[in-house]
Amino acid sequence: MLEKITPYRVLREKNEALLADLNKKSAEPMLGNAAQFEEVITSASRIKTFDANILIEGESGTGKELMARYLNKLGGKSRPFIAVNCAAIPENLLESELFGHEKGSFTDAHERKLGKFELAHGGDLFLDEVSTMKRDLQAKMLRALQSMEICRVGGNVATKVDVRVLAATNENLEGLVEKGEFRRDLFHRLRVVYLKMPPLRQRREDIPALAAAFLKKFSPDQEWRFSPSAMRALQDYAWPGNIRELENLVHSLVIMTDGPEIGSTDLPEWVFRKRGNNHSLDAMNQLKNFLSHGDLDALLPLRDYVVQMERAYIGRALELTRGDKTKAAKLLQISRTSLYERIEEGEEDGGWNKN
Repeated sequence: MLEKITPYRVLREKNEALLADLNKKSAEPMLGNAAQFEEVITSASRIKTFDANILIEGESGTGKELMARYLNKLGGKSRPFIAVNCAAIPENLLESELFGHEKGSFTDAHERKLGKFELAHGGDLFLDEVSTMKRDLQAKMLRALQSMEICRVGGNVATKVDVRVLAATNENLEGLVEKGEFRRDLFHRLRVVYLKMPPLRQRREDIPALAAAFLKKFSPDQEWRFSPSAMRALQDYAWPGNIRELENLVHSLVIMTDGPEIGSTDLPEWVFRKRGNNHSLDAMNQLKNFLSHGDLDALLPLRDYVVQMERAYIGRALELTRGDKTKAAKLLQISRTSLYERIEEGEEDGGWNKN
């Protein structure tokens, strides 16, 4: 057993050292101990062949470019890292951006320009939002990856390049292949190694560390912190914008809050509107646990369970608003009268734990 644990521990220590070095140079921290996140980090660290192209998929804001930079660091400090956002460059200019052009090849081409492939020679070319690349350019990209040669726009001389492509997309690239919107042969060229960045809602235990890092980033001279109730609210939120959305929220709070403690009442209302469905997941997990152990007698009637869940939710709202029933009703999107009725009903049957 010890023989198996030791290599893993060494690998994890190397990961942490590389991530610490990367975070010093990054605007966005790459922190976390969530199982899904650690699985991606471990997979990335096992990539030893630096010429293997890598496809990184994940929702917007999950840290795909940061992962690409991490992969580049694994390859050595001297490896170039050249990034191209395929969605941000007009279609008629993207070919020139990637492969370069010769002087006079088109209007305003007043001099020769090296493309990103040549600039990334001996290192990594990061293609962000690669799914937006048009099919005619996909064919030229495929040829470049197959031959490791590029030809500048307006030129007829092939130039050898040694480049690893790190492609990223927030879409299901294989699904686009099935729809005929992305070349299958190019897809397989790009996806030699596949990494999937987990969304923030699947790594809620990492939110405290990420939030603390952002507080430090935006206010390095002040000791900011979130109150326990505010942090619970952040961990309950669904985070459709993922880490980038968390970063923007923390930045706003540092500007708009006196501090040093950020409470639940300092959080914007939308944090309480888009919940992560934790309670539904908890209920399903409890049901699965009951069924797997055959303990059917312990399973509550549906109505009783719903009542318990509702009271727990109301209690949480009152906690977040520090007992302010008007604010709690607003968070729950019910009338103040309806909230009072639910509280009184719970007190009458002894099922309400009033703080």
